[in-house]
Amino acid sequence: TLMEISKSRTGGEDIRTVANRYKKDLTCHLDQFYMLVNGPYMKKMNRAGDIAVWDGWEFFIRAQDYSFGCVVLRREFIPPLCDSAQVITILLRCPSRGIDHEMCEVLIDECRFVADSLAPVAQAKQVYTEFIQARLDSLQCTEEAYRWFEGTLGLKPLHKTPAALKFVKSILKKMDQGGVLQDETILDSPILQDVALVHDPMMVCEEMLSDAEALLGNEEKKVRDERRNAWFQRISKYLAFCVDGGILGERFTLGTFLQGMMRGAGDSRELRKVLEFMLHLLPRGERGDFANKWSTSLISLAQLLHEPQNFGKYSFNRIVLRCMVQEDFLKHEWRRINKSSSILYETLLANLLTNPELGLSLKTLICRQILENTSTKDWSMLDVEAQIRILVPALLEVTQGSSVALASCATAALVNLSCGKDVAKNMLVHAGALKLCMTQLKSKDDDLTLYTLYLLVNLTKTAHHRAIVVREGGVPLLVELLTSSYQNVRKQKILTEIASVIGQLCNDEDSRTVMSEDFPVVICLLWINEQAPMNTKVKAKVLFALRQLAVFGPNKIKIGQTAISNVIEQISAAKPKYIDCLMNAVMLLLMLSPVRTNIRLMTHQDRLADALETCGLTEGGRESKSHRFGPAVWEKVAQLQERIAVEMAYSDE
Repeated sequence: TLMEISKSRTGGEDIRTVANRYKKDLTCHLDQFYMLVNGPYMKKMNRAGDIAVWDGWEFFIRAQDYSFGCVVLRREFIPPLCDSAQVITILLRCPSRGIDHEMCEVLIDECRFVADSLAPVAQAKQVYTEFIQARLDSLQCTEEAYRWFEGTLGLKPLHKTPAALKFVKSILKKMDQGGVLQDETILDSPILQDVALVHDPMMVCEEMLSDAEALLGNEEKKVRDERRNAWFQRISKYLAFCVDGGILGERFTLGTFLQGMMRGAGDSRELRKVLEFMLHLLPRGERGDFANKWSTSLISLAQLLHEPQNFGKYSFNRIVLRCMVQEDFLKHEWRRINKSSSILYETLLANLLTNPELGLSLKTLICRQILENTSTKDWSMLDVEAQIRILVPALLEVTQGSSVALASCATAALVNLSCGKDVAKNMLVHAGALKLCMTQLKSKDDDLTLYTLYLLVNLTKTAHHRAIVVREGGVPLLVELLTSSYQNVRKQKILTEIASVIGQLCNDEDSRTVMSEDFPVVICLLWINEQAPMNTKVKAKVLFALRQLAVFGPNKIKIGQTAISNVIEQISAAKPKYIDCLMNAVMLLLMLSPVRTNIRLMTHQDRLADALETCGLTEGGRESKSHRFGPAVWEKVAQLQERIAVEMAYSDE
């Protein structure tokens, strides 16, 4: 059911996670495979006028014997009760022998056509509105379901009018009295006209609770307490939904409310009680979340923030907590409560990340917040060793979970944490992050692969770390990624980072020799170089990798014969904005210059000299005073010109 999916702790509500599990089951018996396509899919046809909601994910796998095209669809709000969901998989399998890239695209399109034409065969399209209305009135729906029922079927809980309207209007009035309501005209909204005000919004909740007393039964007190706790929690979830845009849309949401609380409304006892009611912290009991003794008094957020390690012992509204994190309200409260303490806010984030009770969406949001906080220039300049030591272990633990989406976000956060921070790099390597990176590269998920490669770029700058990558089998994995993706236009970003990591590994002679003699790395990089547009990041990184590989003697001839003409074209098209491309192009030619045949290719019809004139580096054969490429580039150009002059003079003799 939709309620069961919403409570999933393993990412069941995320179609990408569902599709990834199916992909794992499909490929568990394959020794080697690669992904051509892996991304979200939108169903395009509705042949039967189905009112259900469709969500999808597609992937295409190519293995030695077979190729698989797959679209995973989830159909939600299935009539007639609209309370369930089903997962449907369209799988197209065919032999891989004789299939080229164009045929793979045809097979993908065929699989999409089958998915688009999929439709229910049931003739009866009746919706049982009486049953749905009963479920709405008993508040047994998810927040998404409340929106869908009202938008699609025009059904809403009887508690919306007047209870929910009265609750929201009373909150707005309190905020207005406190001077923190930004849109003062919101109280004049037509939907709030003729709605009574109450002094304390919590009076609405207590009224809804008392109205249901007759329905709680006459069983023993323990049973009635359990039912009362469950009903009170349902009230809090529904009213939190109403505050979060369920009544006034974007004009008033939980974010608006929390921003007002941080501007001063938090001093209001009534509004703080409202917030804690919507968060609804309850201790988890052995017999369930509602098996505690009945009381309208809830655990305060301040009490929990004093002991962040106990978050897993409580149930709460995940959406409200997620909004608190998103709007930095949790950070604001943490600092207010712990202002006299040395405990860092990152301690709370680490506890939340490692809490098995938290949902996928909340953990993903925390990772994204870490990502944003560490992407500023201030972060790279600050002394943040204490924060790094708290966050790195928690993020590493998250990357080992079953959700690929969450692992991708956590890996991206680790990329920022380790950028320019030796403490983070050493912690990651010591904790086995390089071995984990190899595991993540085997997942064949594009996003996870890309962020893992970013992380490897950070972690392969020292010889010791590169040796660990090689020992963990990094070279064959990188070569497999390169050979399976170099002709795929969808993999440009991945190819860029593969070239960067290969280039850094080639700083070591053993890796350089293995890649040159045992694997077709040079051939693939030469092909990418020919196809890559001028003045792009992929061009710069491929030129860097080729320069590193050209240190190996036999590669000088192989690379020179194929690449020199294209490299000179890059120099001709160089622009100061893309200085990396020019620098790597010049340094590659410098590395190829010891071979006399390469010198002849560079000087044939004065094309190198013409290219330097065209880009503005030289004027009349000398350094142009107006060029904007900087002294470092000109220093390398001067070395190249000197090398060419020496070789040409020797040749004339």
